[in-house]
Amino acid sequence: MSLEYVFNKGETYSVKSVPLMLAERFIANIEQTDKVVLTDSQAAGYLAQFVIAHSYKLSEPTEQSRFDRYDFLIHGKEVDMKTSLYNAPALIIDANKLEDADVFLLFNTYLGNTVTFIGGTTQARILQNLKIAVLNGKRVIIIPAEELTSIKIDALGVEEYV
Repeated sequence: MSLEYVFNKGETYSVKSVPLMLAERFIANIEQTDKVVLTDSQAAGYLAQFVIAHSYKLSEPTEQSRFDRYDFLIHGKEVDMKTSLYNAPALIIDANKLEDADVFLLFNTYLGNTVTFIGGTTQARILQNLKIAVLNGKRVIIIPAEELTSIKIDALGVEEYV
């Protein structure tokens, strides 16, 4: 495990052949096992997870991990990735799942070629200024992209910075 994991706003990760192949195989397996067809948004989320796992040498998604409350465990911090197929204007978190992670990261995928870090925040910061909205009948927390920060996770904890 690395000493620190830094996610800088606007940082772009190329989709390389290995994570792409692993994501495609993973998605095909889910579709075959569950007898479903994943949406483009779901597929983009898995692709982004494989790209980030590969870039930071983190554990890749597994059949079992897709049922976990969070995507990665980094220095004891539960990290949840949200992925958008377009330039997302905000991080949207189900209000009932706020306690599922310590850190929330928002990524954008562009035509499956790149994954860009939009920004992140912590559960602690969200709780300091908790505002719940209703979107499509669900209670959600909406954090505009411009309020998201760069994130550093190390053995001492999580740091947010501009």
